[in-house]
Amino acid sequence: MELRDYQSECIDLIDSLHGGNHLVQMATGLGKTVTFANIPRKGRVLLLSHRDELVHQPIKYYDCPVGVEKAGERSDGEEVVSASVQTLSRGDRLERTFKPGEFDMIITDEAHHALAPSYGKIYAYLKPRLHVGFTATPKRGDDRGLDGVFEDIIFERDLRWGIENGYLTDIDCRRVEVGWSTASLRTRHGDFTQADLARMVDQPSTNEQIAAAYREFAIGQTIIFASSVAHAHALADLIPGSRVVDGKTPSEERRAVVEDFTARKFPCIVNCGVFTEGTDIPLIETVLLARPTKSPALYAQMVGRGLRRYTFPDGREKPFLRLIDCKGVTDAHSLCTAPTLFGLNESDFPKSSHRLVDGLITELEERVLEADDTPAGWVLRARRVDVLEGEIAWVPLTDGSRRVKGREWSVAMAPADLLGHVKVRFAHRGDSSVVSYGDEAAAERAALEWLSAGRPMMDEAWLWSTKAVREWAALPATGRQLAYIGRLLGDRDMPEGELSRRDAQILIDTLREREAAELAERNGRCPLCGMPMRVSSSGKSLVCTSNRWSRSGWKMRLSAGCGFVVPVSLDGVDVTGADLADLAGDAGRIERPSGTWELESRADGTVGVRPTREGAES
Repeated sequence: MELRDYQSECIDLIDSLHGGNHLVQMATGLGKTVTFANIPRKGRVLLLSHRDELVHQPIKYYDCPVGVEKAGERSDGEEVVSASVQTLSRGDRLERTFKPGEFDMIITDEAHHALAPSYGKIYAYLKPRLHVGFTATPKRGDDRGLDGVFEDIIFERDLRWGIENGYLTDIDCRRVEVGWSTASLRTRHGDFTQADLARMVDQPSTNEQIAAAYREFAIGQTIIFASSVAHAHALADLIPGSRVVDGKTPSEERRAVVEDFTARKFPCIVNCGVFTEGTDIPLIETVLLARPTKSPALYAQMVGRGLRRYTFPDGREKPFLRLIDCKGVTDAHSLCTAPTLFGLNESDFPKSSHRLVDGLITELEERVLEADDTPAGWVLRARRVDVLEGEIAWVPLTDGSRRVKGREWSVAMAPADLLGHVKVRFAHRGDSSVVSYGDEAAAERAALEWLSAGRPMMDEAWLWSTKAVREWAALPATGRQLAYIGRLLGDRDMPEGELSRRDAQILIDTLREREAAELAERNGRCPLCGMPMRVSSSGKSLVCTSNRWSRSGWKMRLSAGCGFVVPVSLDGVDVTGADLADLAGDAGRIERPSGTWELESRADGTVGVRPTREGAES
């Protein structure tokens, strides 16, 4: 099998490791099994799978005999052994079968399960030189970081990357509301209890709604995920020609069902807990999720069954996977939905955006940002943070990150990754750095320490300190604030209702940020400090927006800022953003047909440009 470039890159990286415990995150459909089967072996290798049906799957990708440790199947000294975690961790089978240090490398498939005690028992006993975990999911369902097992994430290729680079198909989402409610359901280990879920979901009225959604939205070969075996049969009774597969379906029958399904001998498989991980079904055109879940791992695995690209006999490519996502009328829990696949939190979307989920998932963020990109949207997003919690009054962003900012500084905290690590970007007067921390608490402490370190952040503590914000945030916006907002809004609508002072400050900051971005796009950025340029009142010069002027007698003098000023045109040719970038870059000058222009400091404190000798002579 010819490896893809990213698979070879991952393999080379693993081959260079001297030891340790490392994690690889590769989206479903990108071929993680093929990847780990081609890692060069420097000794015996043990594959660990958490489900019996996944144990045999990697064998066909190896170029050597592979032993199996699963129930009655036993290995016999093979170079590679594929084992069921449940079998190997039960009783004393591990100790009777293998010796510590016997395996040079352990590969854990579906490594988001690796925190379970059964895995820990195997790792602690065998003590391999190298342990590499592979997972398709972007995060654990119970929000626990995997840093209890793995040291770092050495390779990442997520769903967005797979779609944008043509290895996975895009997802066309359809949201369907059904008459169930998850409000009263109990949870265990990060998801609903099986008994509660089956009782709530398997109702004649909601089953009819799901069958209707199938008839209206399904395209081609469809796989449905049900909440229980009884629920699967109930749905199959409502969908002509469908077949049920559950945990008790014999493996030979299961293979025959998949073959007939791929050959289009029947249109729909209804399954319960069978095809969530590791199953390779070549042709799936629609995935219908007839069960809610709180687990991002489970959600990604169910949708992932249909992400592989497929070429039809007539040469056409599958244009997308149709995803039909059933949502209850009331959901008190943080349920996984299509935005979860891209790390987006639907609870942070504008209230009017529930229909924005419908459409291609690669365009989802753009649709939501467009809907939320209004003065009212900026205020509502800021209000979602409870400023009484923690010491920093963060403002949440749609991608799950959080930010506080002042005139010349900002701090942005990204969501935690698979290991629970959190990256923070610190920016001050054009300089920025990104630092990774072990967990969110450590990142929060570092951000607080940086903000408290001195000026100008402490001078603007009223923008970020919870204590300071609490004192003024709820007070009504001042007339001066409202008047300033009115001037900045232009043709945008003022948010309805009464604004607090914090609402007003959020609006002012965002509007000024937008104004600065528009100026920079139109006029370029200052080569000295990077601030946007604006046209002077006379229309003859471009002036850095950092500059401040005061009157001294009958003259105006520079009182603050870098002082950069440049004519609107040089040698009759308008000065562009590219010219200013050249002036700031390695070139250090602006080129014109008659010569070049370079920076010049002047006696009045300003900085302009002057022609070089060649330019002056011409």
